Amino acid sequence: MSDANAEAARVRSEAERDLAALIDQRDLIDRQVTNVRKKLTTLTDEATERARALDESSPVPVQQMMPSPPDSAAGTGASEQTARWWRRK
Repeated sequence: MSDANAEAARVRSEAERDLAALIDQRDLIDRQVTNVRKKLTTLTDEATERARALDESSPVPVQQMMPSPPDSAAGTGASEQTARWWRRK
């Protein structure tokens, strides 16, 4: 009986160590994901600000700098939505 109790205590102790290690890994991954999200937010904000500055300082609005549609955009399998988008520009 005492051998069984000792074995159970050993298994429980190992399981608690494993659980603690997994919790530490989870917390590390959570911190890394949070850092990546912050960096992406910063990059997105910077890109948005640069685009606005370019649009405001450019004599030609950025929307007008879009490339012309290919000659065959409406007849070669392009969706109707894509064709309408090109016509609108």
